[in-house]
Amino acid sequence: MSQYVNVPCVIEARTGRVLFEPHSGLCDAEHAWGEGGHFSLTLRLFPDHSNSLTLHFDVDAGTVRLGEQVQTHPLETAAQLAQSEFAWRDREAPSTADQIIPAQASKLPRMIANRWLDALAAMGVLLAVAIAIAWAVTSG
Repeated sequence: MSQYVNVPCVIEARTGRVLFEPHSGLCDAEHAWGEGGHFSLTLRLFPDHSNSLTLHFDVDAGTVRLGEQVQTHPLETAAQLAQSEFAWRDREAPSTADQIIPAQASKLPRMIANRWLDALAAMGVLLAVAIAIAWAVTSG
């Protein structure tokens, strides 16, 4: 499967200063321009693009804010802020293995029972064949 990823790089046109460049080439973004030096980036980190976060930039004040938080951070730390937030969310989210194993575990007793039943049926067929061969040899 291929996926087009819109990797953001925000450069201030007046100075050429890089305002934001993500920590990963697997980071996709959508932007929203505001008034007076304000803009927002909603970032998604692939391959699990369901994990997203929004950074709100205030270029005039030189600050960035994560999501709905009130606390602001220096503009230069925006990429580090996004990287550490994605890393924290990865640690907090249950792994895919944690989500799959319980479902498979509930099927395990049934799978074992089915295999035993298959083995017993095969042994029954072999026993019937052995009895038929023995009967044919002794009566013949």
